[in-house]
Amino acid sequence: MNTAIILNIWRKRWVRFSVYAALMLIILLVAAPYAARYNLEQWLANNGAARAEIADIDINPFTGTVSLKGMDVKFGGQSGPAQYQTKPFVTVRARIR
Repeated sequence: MNTAIILNIWRKRWVRFSVYAALMLIILLVAAPYAARYNLEQWLANNGAARAEIADIDINPFTGTVSLKGMDVKFGGQSGPAQYQTKPFVTVRARIR
């Protein structure tokens, strides 16, 4: 293709908007599991867990499921006995009415 043709296509507002929107959607879909894992670990730590680790989070927006793999949470502190809650796999389904 000729460079002038590509520049003429790029100058159209709807083409630029579509490309930017697609890039933002891709970035959002890639970053969502990392942000969810970080926020869930912080929430567990702020709400009584001495230590919280999650190995992997899979988000499927098409089926509305969130899968937590390798969730390891330690409750209790220095003074009391530690209680562990380990789940190798947890699936949460969201239902929209």
